[in-house]
Amino acid sequence: MKLQFRAESKQSAKAVKSWKKSLAVGVMAMAVMSVGLTVPSVAEAKGHKHGHHHKHHKHKHYKHKHHKHHVVVVKPRPPKKKVVVVHKPPRHRYYHRSRLPEIATFAVIAGATYAIIDNHYYKRRGDNYEYVDKPR
Repeated sequence: MKLQFRAESKQSAKAVKSWKKSLAVGVMAMAVMSVGLTVPSVAEAKGHKHGHHHKHHKHKHYKHKHHKHHVVVVKPRPPKKKVVVVHKPPRHRYYHRSRLPEIATFAVIAGATYAIIDNHYYKRRGDNYEYVDKPR
């Protein structure tokens, strides 16, 4: 009889453990569900309270300033500056071929040779380069 009783007690201990485990899982599931269901309703209940002033509240009520008026200062733009191009007269009216500066650039326009020095055109005439307003 003793052997039989021990086997039954081992089976009943396993059954009690599985029953306790399933009970604990069920309790945890109920707790999670109840928290999940109450949090949205509590959050909704604590929403905006405008217009819900009751006499039994003991705390002070302050007026809320919803709209702040900002002052925007617009400064007038300064007037646009006009760009004036000043044409300086050339330093030299002519250059001798041997005295041309190193920065001179040469161009052939309509068969005539010009030296360009400081944005001024000098047309070749013999050994000299004479200043001209516009090349032709």
